[in-house]
Amino acid sequence: MFIIVIASILGMVLSFGFAKLKNQAKAAYLLLFFKSIGCGIIVSTAMIHLVNEASHRFHDSTGIWKEYDAWQFVFAQIGILMMAIIEFCNSRMVHTLSEQTPLDPTALVDMGHAGHKAVTVGPADEEPEKPDSMLVAYLTEASISVHSIFIGFGLGMRSGSSYTVLLVALSFHQFFEGFALGQLILDAQVTSIKKLAVMTAIFSLTTAIGIIIGICTRSTYDEESQGVSILLAIVDSICGGNLIYLGLVQMLQPWVTGNHQLIQGHSSLGVISFIGVSIGMAIMSIIGIWA
Repeated sequence: MFIIVIASILGMVLSFGFAKLKNQAKAAYLLLFFKSIGCGIIVSTAMIHLVNEASHRFHDSTGIWKEYDAWQFVFAQIGILMMAIIEFCNSRMVHTLSEQTPLDPTALVDMGHAGHKAVTVGPADEEPEKPDSMLVAYLTEASISVHSIFIGFGLGMRSGSSYTVLLVALSFHQFFEGFALGQLILDAQVTSIKKLAVMTAIFSLTTAIGIIIGICTRSTYDEESQGVSILLAIVDSICGGNLIYLGLVQMLQPWVTGNHQLIQGHSSLGVISFIGVSIGMAIMSIIGIWA
C-alpha cells in the first residue's frame, strides 16, 4: 500500500519539478514531451482502464444489462456531456462576472496603440492561463481519485501472487497518472504550496483508502453481486467519459493540435508531441494487461 502512495507522490512531484525548468530552452522540449505523455496517459486511462473495464462488468451481468452491448458507451457519453455542461456553465459565469467588472479606460487606449499585435496574444505565448483551468484540474483529480479508490478496492480484495502482480502494475499506473495530473495542475498555474500539497495528498491517498476498504470488506463482499458490479460499471463509464473529454478537449487540443507554437514552429516540435502522446497511450495500454 505504501509503495503505491510513494509512486503517486513521486509522479506528481516530478511533474511539479519541471515547472522550474520550463524557462530553459532545452528543458522546454523535455517539458513539451512529458506533457504530451501525460495527455496520452489520461486518454488511455479513460478508454483502457475505465470504459473497457465497465464493458466487462456489463457483459458478465444478466437481464437488460447484458442484452444491450453499449451500456458502457451510453454512460461514457453522459460523462462527456456532464463535463461539457460544467465547463460551459463555468465559462458563462466567468463571462458574466467579467462584464460586471468596470473596464479601465486606459486599457482600451493601450489596446488601440497595440494595433494588430494584440491579436497575436494566445497559444503562441508560453501558456496563457484559462479562466476555467483550475476547474479542469479539480474535475480531473476528482475523476481520477474516484477511479483510484475503485482500483485500490480491487487490490485490497486480492491476496497471494495476484496481489503482488497487481501491486506492481498499479504502482506504475499511479506514477504516470500522477505525472499527467501534475501537468494539468501546472497548466492551471497553481503556485500555492498549500494547494499543491493538498492536491498531491488527495490523489496519493485515494488508492490507499480503496485498499483499506477492500481489505476490511474482503470477507463480506460478494463479488457475484450484480447490483454492486453494475454500480461500479456505471461509475467507471461516467468517470471514463469525464477523462475522455478532459484529455481531448482540455489537453490534446490546447497542448498539441491547437498549440500555435507547434503549428508555427519547427516540425520537430509536432513530432516530439505526437511521439509523447503515443508513448503515454502505449504505457497505460500495456499496464492494462495486468491492471
